[in-house]
Amino acid sequence: MNMHKSGLGMLRCALRSTLLWKCDISIMKQVPLCYNIKSLASTQLGSDKNKALASKSIRYYSHSAPDAAKESTAATETTEVQQNEAEKNALLVYLAGCKSPTEVLDELNRYSISVNEIGKIFFRMWECIEEMNSEQKQMKFKLIIEHPEFSALCERLMIEAGAMKHHALGRTLYAAVNLGVSQDSRVVQTLLRVAQEHLNQFDLNSLCILSRVLHDMKSRNALALREAIWLLLKDHIYETSNVATLTKLMNVVGKDSPLKLKKQLASKVFSLLSEFTSVDNFYIFSSMANIDLNHTHLLDTCSKKLAENIHDYSIAQLLKVLRCCHKMKYRNYTLFSSISKHMALTIDMCTDQQVLKILQAFEKLIFRPVELLDVFAERIIQEPEYLSVNELLTVLRVFSMANHDLKDKKTEFLSSLMPVIELHLPKMSPGPLLSLAFYLSLMQHFPPKPLEILLQPRTVECLMQSSQNGPGYSRSEESHLNMNMHKSGLGMLRCALRSTLLWKCDISIMKQVPLCYNIKSLASTQLGSDKNKALASKSIRYYSHSAPDAAKESTAATETTEVQQNEAEKNALLVYLAGCKSPTEVLDELNRYSISVNEIGKIFFRMWECIEEMNSEQKQIKFKLIIEHPEFSALCERLMIEAGAMKHHALGRTLYAAVNLGVSQDSRVVQTLLRVAQEHLNQFDLNSLCILSRALHDMKSRNALALREAIWLLLKDHIYETSNVATLTKLMNVVGKDSPLKLKKQLASKVFSLSSEFTSVDNFYIFSSMANIDVKHTHLLDTCSKKLAENIHDYSFTQLLKVLRCCYQMKYRNYTLFSSISKHMALTIDMCTDQQVLKILQAFEKLIFRPVELLDVFAERIIQEPEYLSVNELLTVLRVFSMANHDLKDKKTEFLSSLMPVIELHLPKMSPGPLLSLTFYLSLMQHFPPKPLEILLQPRTVECLMQSSQDGPEKNSYMLYALNLSLRLENPPLPSSMSSLTKLNLPSLDINHRVDQEIRSLIREIVGRDAVQEAVVEQGFYFIDFVISLPVQEETPGLQTEGAGSSQCAQRIALITVRENGLCYGTNHYRGNVVRKARHLEKLGYKTVLVPYNYFDLMPEAEKIEKLRSIFQPQMQKEIIGEPKTEGIS
Repeated sequence: MNMHKSGLGMLRCALRSTLLWKCDISIMKQVPLCYNIKSLASTQLGSDKNKALASKSIRYYSHSAPDAAKESTAATETTEVQQNEAEKNALLVYLAGCKSPTEVLDELNRYSISVNEIGKIFFRMWECIEEMNSEQKQMKFKLIIEHPEFSALCERLMIEAGAMKHHALGRTLYAAVNLGVSQDSRVVQTLLRVAQEHLNQFDLNSLCILSRVLHDMKSRNALALREAIWLLLKDHIYETSNVATLTKLMNVVGKDSPLKLKKQLASKVFSLLSEFTSVDNFYIFSSMANIDLNHTHLLDTCSKKLAENIHDYSIAQLLKVLRCCHKMKYRNYTLFSSISKHMALTIDMCTDQQVLKILQAFEKLIFRPVELLDVFAERIIQEPEYLSVNELLTVLRVFSMANHDLKDKKTEFLSSLMPVIELHLPKMSPGPLLSLAFYLSLMQHFPPKPLEILLQPRTVECLMQSSQNGPGYSRSEESHLNMNMHKSGLGMLRCALRSTLLWKCDISIMKQVPLCYNIKSLASTQLGSDKNKALASKSIRYYSHSAPDAAKESTAATETTEVQQNEAEKNALLVYLAGCKSPTEVLDELNRYSISVNEIGKIFFRMWECIEEMNSEQKQIKFKLIIEHPEFSALCERLMIEAGAMKHHALGRTLYAAVNLGVSQDSRVVQTLLRVAQEHLNQFDLNSLCILSRALHDMKSRNALALREAIWLLLKDHIYETSNVATLTKLMNVVGKDSPLKLKKQLASKVFSLSSEFTSVDNFYIFSSMANIDVKHTHLLDTCSKKLAENIHDYSFTQLLKVLRCCYQMKYRNYTLFSSISKHMALTIDMCTDQQVLKILQAFEKLIFRPVELLDVFAERIIQEPEYLSVNELLTVLRVFSMANHDLKDKKTEFLSSLMPVIELHLPKMSPGPLLSLTFYLSLMQHFPPKPLEILLQPRTVECLMQSSQDGPEKNSYMLYALNLSLRLENPPLPSSMSSLTKLNLPSLDINHRVDQEIRSLIREIVGRDAVQEAVVEQGFYFIDFVISLPVQEETPGLQTEGAGSSQCAQRIALITVRENGLCYGTNHYRGNVVRKARHLEKLGYKTVLVPYNYFDLMPEAEKIEKLRSIFQPQMQKEIIGEPKTEGIS
């Protein structure tokens, strides 16, 4: 509105606000005007100060008429339709960037806001303070309530609440109550009244939101509304026969609903048990916990099905099930045992945190998951150093309270934990320290250092005070365990004092003392400068050797000193390395720590991790700084002398890191590591061989190639002796892509011979391993594909994505497998993010497969919530749908309309490349939005695109050409002022295709040589294999025609052979580019015939002639050449 372009316009509008509203409200698009506040959100807000603040000019209309609410409701309905979608999304972008509720309110006058968006504003304010403590929240509540914008929002909400969408009403009420607005305030009571009036119109999701809000509200109206919801649901329980709907109803009624209602719901669900799906079993557990009801028969049924299909569920779902069991005080041995075994089998795919959460849940249920505890103990023994204080306490609590028998691994388990305990000791407060000592005492282990700190009088006094002040952590443990000797901190102290004789020893005093090491040579062949030698001659921390047997002495010394080395110092080094952000930072402070030869590998690997994500230019700078650093030279020198004492896996990791850090492959240090690896190769286990093989993968030196060949020879003799599928897949990873083809085929054949023994995990790892060695063993992959498709629920999203990427890498396709993944993803899409779905769709797009079910379901999600798509996600969506030529049927218009506000929102930030891609994909879908085209058709934009396309493949030229033809031939309704690409000088494209000689001979045999033209290029862009000219009077029914055509079109038939990449795999569905080509040739006067070449080529010659003759002879019946009889033809 022009009148609001300046402050004067705003002022005039404010003066006439009442009159404008009553005269012509439909013209006004929610223009910010003045609003005189009459009442505030809270009953405590009636002070003069608040009224003064609220009287400031803000952005709503003033009402004095008694029918203001009705007018406002009508106005809102009108103005919401008229509101500019880009502005609405601008508000969402602004809200997403706000970090505090006052920041949300401060700039709201810059935006026009519909009544439904007030709910989003309220909810965003609540999100900003949700994680704060109660004191901080109270301060924020005060600031919010006193803010004039908030008062204005509340006032408008009271007037226009009747026009709100139901789910927005529930969310707004929830946020308002949580923002400290009094439950007896006018705004909350108005929202409750409106909800009660429209209750019969609420859908299930809206009822869920409203029920969640009412859960903690104690006002009379809230209680009355809750009872109304229960009465509303009670009559409809027996009419519903859908399990998913009933589980939602359970969430609606809540814990405090009448017991009779909850039992009715549970009984109804139980009566439908024959229809339960895997998803239903999980949601029933969750819903039963939400209503706090233990219906044993129903839970037993679900537990049995959960245990049978345990692979269908993610870790998060299994953890939720265990927590629900604890909540309902329900236990089932079969279910718990299944979860324990499943977690033990899949522990490699779980983090320590995930395993610990599962173990904590089991511990609360007083269940001992034997298999999981055994496997997790082995992991801790191997890598204990990454446990935090809380994780360490959880580990000790779970193992000690379960009294788990670790058998011969108990000593090793406790020994592996001691360095971590000593590392964390200085930071531990008395409470965790007491818990740690307590759990260790349950395992009959009494380490001296923790007890020494714990027995100090100050520590004991602190613990006793905390236990007197309230139910402390230690006190709760004592009461829970009912152990008399630990009834008080003093009891714990006496126990510790009596146990000192068990551990009294002075071994811990011995330390690896840093001594001097005189450098003799450097890491790289380029490091011999005087400057580097001078830097390297500084006194650092290793022993000097002059005897010829220095290496032997060093090896022996390392073996001795490593035993004596203080474990806490070793872990202090790991903590230091973890905190370093650059390789030079790693090297600078190393002289503060004593380092074993095996830890040199960790130092090298940490330096590589610091620069791994950098670009090549940054890496080169860092490489130079590393090579010139004296500490690095010292590390390399020591490595050359003591490499023989390194553990095998550490040797491989060190070699890998050294090469990636820019150390020359011909340098002494790298060649020494290669020599040592070759000497000890027969002693390497499979994991160490994998690491070494990875290190050798990109090395080109002679010794590296010789070592790689040695690995291949070593493995070749053992392939037929191995009958374990997991071991063979590991061997595939060891041999690598560049191993001899014969060796790779032997491995694949051996694995195929064991196909009857494949487990779900094996099927996945075989795909991954076959891709790693780049071998396409069709029979083996077909077997795995069949089993993957049958047990599709056993695999996570990440695994399915990996399988698709492996298929693309191996150029392998299987229609059954792809269809199963598509259907599975469509069924479980509610558990996936947009990013995950798009990754799957991108993988399918590369495989030229159209996942019909997944595309349909994802299109519905986009229609509902398009605003959260980023630019890249938007481009991916358009690419996938347009290139697959997916038929959205009656939802196409709605789909494209929902995307337009997002496109307009991102337009100002788009560079020319993405803008071109966007318009190109939309043109494939016959959609030509004016705003993107207007920006794209500017000469500067096109010039920029043409320049960028000269540097590589002419992708931009291709898209510009295609877009140019679409605009010219399809003639979309665009403004006449818009310039055209036809006026721009676009370079011609090189089109080099060959026609099929057999088809040419057959066509000439049917219609004669003179009637056939071959290799015709139309518009300098579209290649036509054959153009057949026939007399005008003849009728030419086509194989597959995009339109009826005119009489002129009947004279020329464009026969196009569609290769494999023009059809969606496994079907006769043509891809977007092919359909556009056919459409444009129709516009140019051709009758288009599309021949799927792969299918046509398999026909007998007589059938080929018959099919082609049907095109050119009018008396023959119309047919479609090459239409597959089944969906699965490859």
